[in-house]
Amino acid sequence: MPRSHALTLWALIPVLGLSGCESDTFMPPPNPELTAPAPPPPVRVVEMILPTNSTPDQNALAQYLRLVASREKTSYRTSAPEPNDPPRRQADLIRKAAERGATVLIVQPAQDAEVTKALHEVRAQGVSSVLLAEPLSEAGTGKPFPIVEPAPYSDAAGKIIETAVEAAKTVKLPADGTAVILTVLKPDADLKAGAEALAAALKKAGVAHSEPLTYDGTLEGAKSALNTRLEADPKLAIVLIGEQVGLTGALDVRSKLKGKRPIVVAGYVPSDPPISEMLSMQTAAMAVRNIPQLARQAFKTALQVAEGDAVPDRTAVPDDVRRFASAYVDTPPDPMEGLPKSD
Repeated sequence: MPRSHALTLWALIPVLGLSGCESDTFMPPPNPELTAPAPPPPVRVVEMILPTNSTPDQNALAQYLRLVASREKTSYRTSAPEPNDPPRRQADLIRKAAERGATVLIVQPAQDAEVTKALHEVRAQGVSSVLLAEPLSEAGTGKPFPIVEPAPYSDAAGKIIETAVEAAKTVKLPADGTAVILTVLKPDADLKAGAEALAAALKKAGVAHSEPLTYDGTLEGAKSALNTRLEADPKLAIVLIGEQVGLTGALDVRSKLKGKRPIVVAGYVPSDPPISEMLSMQTAAMAVRNIPQLARQAFKTALQVAEGDAVPDRTAVPDDVRRFASAYVDTPPDPMEGLPKSD
């Protein structure tokens, strides 16, 4: 090989070597999937649909669901018919909720065939529902809807009556003493169910009682009705209530008796407005619907259903039942004594 050609080849070798060291030259392009922005999470919209003439506890549940939705970063809406609308108006709201993009519904179903029909219609369109009570049944309509509901009033009623009877024995009330259920003249569905459960528990315990004692819903009305019954029934020992006006009236009547005639007070109160601790601690036992837990459970189940996960057919959320020491039967408690026993 001529000397000039050899020099030319040796001169090219460093150039080739240096160009081969450039790492960018051989780096493969990035995977398109890795450089693309992550898709946003799916927008979930939960809508609660109330019935006509909803109860205080149902309205409280709607508000607690809003709080839970905020924590879960989920969109939430509430729909309700007008107070005087027919029950089937709820069916229209169910269909409209599906049309405007609800992911899943939480429904307190009215007992109307049209409502049940609407629930099945929207499910066929891909919008599932979680119910807060048994719907009006329709034969042959397929898989039942999951239900998340408060435990039956009867679960707490037995504990309430058992504790009230024990309190009556503690203050040496007559063994054949009677009981009365103090309730408003026109109770809503919750108040009516609670009174019926208390009456059934009284019967099971063998405690004599008459028809519910009704009043006009005012504090003065509650006190007047109870004072009249006390005068007519010298053996009246246990007064059972279903809401806070009746509770306040019964405790006020008892305080004015100044121990001359002990009365045991117990029963249910709605969760909204929250009951004062000082009021409840003057009773033998008090049950409150556990609305916060009901909201959490209903919302959790709704999101699971929306994701296609399996959920129980029925979930019952127990009431918060508090039983108080018999020392509190006739005198206001000392707050320093601590919290009461709870179930």
